[in-house]
Amino acid sequence: MKYTLLLSFLVCSFLSFSQITTIKKSGKVEIGRVGPMGKKNLWCERTGNTYTFYYKDMKSQGMSTVKSFSFKDIDHAFDNLYALIMDGFKEMPIENTMVKLPRDVIWLHFEKVVGATSFQFWHGDGKKMDAGVSQLLTKGQVQKLFGKR
Repeated sequence: MKYTLLLSFLVCSFLSFSQITTIKKSGKVEIGRVGPMGKKNLWCERTGNTYTFYYKDMKSQGMSTVKSFSFKDIDHAFDNLYALIMDGFKEMPIENTMVKLPRDVIWLHFEKVVGATSFQFWHGDGKKMDAGVSQLLTKGQVQKLFGKR
């Protein structure tokens, strides 16, 4: 009886006064990133069924301002955005393609740079249409960003 009581006391005190506890992760998964030398200039993360794109704003001069936009993957929205961008590389649209998100608006901007088609996100929050601009991306960088490589 003494040993049982002593053992239960030790187990209870060990469990109630332990110094190490396990913390659950937030569930963020990095899908892809683009940037020189392993740096992040543009990256995509998934939390649950929400995709968030973070980018260093190329319009902010001298400062490294990181901005973001996000959306839920309802009706394969993530894959549809990827397909829309890849279609722009096949046939470069004359005008920017506007995509309305729940809280933001993005424009898919394509241009020819040294004979090759490049892409960038133009991002607005609905009030200011020029909230931010991502870096120019090649087709391979877009594939890497969306985790398709």
